[in-house]
Amino acid sequence: MEQRIEKLEIDVAAIKVDVATILSNYVSRTDIADLRRDMPKPTITLHKRITATLIGLFIGFGGLYFIISRPAGPTVPVPITYSAPIIIAIALPAPSPVAPGK
Repeated sequence: MEQRIEKLEIDVAAIKVDVATILSNYVSRTDIADLRRDMPKPTITLHKRITATLIGLFIGFGGLYFIISRPAGPTVPVPITYSAPIIIAIALPAPSPVAPGK
């Protein structure tokens, strides 16, 4: 019986060491507070960057549309000239003579 108690005491001591190791590896509240303090506020800067990007894209594509839709040089009206119609005459073969009375 005494051997069993000694074995239990050794096992409990090993469990205590294991639990102490586990607890030492946990994150404490101060660690989390330090981490939060060191992290930047991404929501405001990210919102500003997205808004600036969208405005820039809108202005860029709008300017590109106006540049492409505008004529390249000064517009000069082109005079319209009418020419005579083209007539193609095709000679038809003469009809073959048909005997009268048939």
